[in-house]
Amino acid sequence: MARQTGKLLKQLRSLMRGNIKANIKEPIQAYIIPSCDEHQSEYLANSSRRWFISGFDGSSGTAIVTMQKAALWTDGRYFLQAEKQLDANWTLMKDGK
Repeated sequence: MARQTGKLLKQLRSLMRGNIKANIKEPIQAYIIPSCDEHQSEYLANSSRRWFISGFDGSSGTAIVTMQKAALWTDGRYFLQAEKQLDANWTLMKDGK
């Protein structure tokens, strides 16, 4: 069952615009959430920033959120899983197809 992400995306986009108190001087055009962490580790702890925002918990994928769209790129191992876990706010981008 897909996790409902509309409220989270709305909050993230508000932060990207600078509407929420943060130290953002220029609006952020796109926010990229990779599978790896800031140290480029492939193996992460159970919590995942990508899962939090998208609902997708596969081990490989990259989410990108812009002001108008949210998309998740993953490879063929995760197409079915992503289709089940992403709600209508997300577009699945199929790598390698």
